Amino acid sequence: MPDGVYQIKLVASDRPNNPLNEAKSDEKTSEWFIVDHTPPIVKNLVLHKSEREGYVLEFQATDNLSALRSAYFSFNAKDWQWINPVDGICDSKKERFRIHLQNGTESVHTIVVKVIDERENTGYGRLFLGE
Repeated sequence: MPDGVYQIKLVASDRPNNPLNEAKSDEKTSEWFIVDHTPPIVKNLVLHKSEREGYVLEFQATDNLSALRSAYFSFNAKDWQWINPVDGICDSKKERFRIHLQNGTESVHTIVVKVIDERENTGYGRLFLGE
């Protein structure tokens, strides 16, 4: 099914096997549910030097249908490190992320971020830095 918000309506009837005046039918409509196959979008991924804070990694993530659940970053394809959004909790369709990084980013050539929504779709952003 394409991405979207849906309800399912089920209609059951024994009309084909019974006389018209004895046939019975019933129907049930489900609660609304989301079908979401599309990953979150990572945008505005930047690493900048701040005089007070050293290096700062910033980005935004959005998803059209599902709330974001978690985000991670990796330097030079090493271990993923968890990052919280600016508001402290990953619980909406749009989040801003900002993290102050320790010294030692001089040897970083690639930064990759991944963001996962509540439907387990994963979106990626990548930043290449000069060597």
